[in-house]
Amino acid sequence: MMDLYALPEHPAARLFPIVGEAELRRLAEDIKANGLRNPVIVLEVMGERWLLDGRSRLRACQLAGVEPTHRVWVGSDPIGYVTSVNLHRRHLDATQRGLLAVELVRLYEDEAKIRRGGRPKGQTKPPANLPEVSRDRDQDRDQRESRAKAAAQVGVSPRTVQNARKVLAKGAPEVVAAAQAGKVALGDAVQILNQPADVQAAIVAKVEAGESKTLTAALLEVTHEDDLGYAAEIEPEVHAEAVEAIWAAIVALPRDQISRLHERLQTHLQGLIDMDGAS
Repeated sequence: MMDLYALPEHPAARLFPIVGEAELRRLAEDIKANGLRNPVIVLEVMGERWLLDGRSRLRACQLAGVEPTHRVWVGSDPIGYVTSVNLHRRHLDATQRGLLAVELVRLYEDEAKIRRGGRPKGQTKPPANLPEVSRDRDQDRDQRESRAKAAAQVGVSPRTVQNARKVLAKGAPEVVAAAQAGKVALGDAVQILNQPADVQAAIVAKVEAGESKTLTAALLEVTHEDDLGYAAEIEPEVHAEAVEAIWAAIVALPRDQISRLHERLQTHLQGLIDMDGAS
């Protein structure tokens, strides 16, 4: 008899996290009362077995003291299968799907590398079920195909995937966590990636506290507060009033103009600082 608890997890199985403790206990209670309605999915190729889908169900069966059932999956794209069934179970917004696509790209690129005769970093054998292709396949083409395939799998544009990669690479932990939780949009998040990590964290905190509706608005408010503090240190009445007047004019602008103005102001102010330093 197959020991499902001892099976290694297929890389695709880890794309979606195990449900939270409260939901896991509700699932365990349902399984205890009604049995496991959806069996755990196992991938079996050439005598090798992997847990492909059902980590949460398996854990819930353990909590409920119920023997889990399983079904062997047959197909050519285990990554696509796991993505498809879980997207129907979970309500993910465009930002969360974009972040998921980045992980899919990595898996598909690893898969392509295996087909060319290599191994992903840290892996000693292929995950399984990978069709044979020519080993001299162009690596750049593999990467383009992986990005396009991942974007199509989760129903987002390649631009969304690109933004997700930027957020994961340059975003402060607070920004990444907020995006993964669906609290901020990727399009907003990329607008603050040029800020220091502590400023990014302060911006996200304003959005999560309900003090600002978007990251862009929070960015302006955080920098506005810094400007007021700096102005007060120099000449409280004159400079603070000037900053307030400028701020009032800025917040009245459309959002896209605010973003462009912010970039131009940063450039001009840096030029003034450089000139001052050179004099």
